[in-house]
Amino acid sequence: MRLIPALLLLVACAPTQEEFEDESWASSCDLMFECVSDEERDAMGMFWVFGETPDDCYALLDNPDSSDTASQGDDCEYDKQAAKECLQELNARTCDDLSDYTYETPEPCQRVCGEES
Repeated sequence: MRLIPALLLLVACAPTQEEFEDESWASSCDLMFECVSDEERDAMGMFWVFGETPDDCYALLDNPDSSDTASQGDDCEYDKQAAKECLQELNARTCDDLSDYTYETPEPCQRVCGEES
């Protein structure tokens, strides 16, 4: 599981933008594969787009054909402290959060690329 490297990253220092994108995506992949059973994934059929394994899910971030990535490139005024706080909140999510339709993106995550507009 990739949770341990993410926790070490959080203790050490604030992540670079690339580290943040990788770790936030990995955290989401880990949570989805932890909380969604094989049977539920099978039932979703073509709507389950995250692959067969967490590694398949991690690889989606590296897919150059994907138009929906976490990267905002030059448009991002990256805030390292907000990214660090965001990763802490993302890594604290539970399966209940994943199934809670009222769950909102943590406030620090909204500040990672500058103030929310």
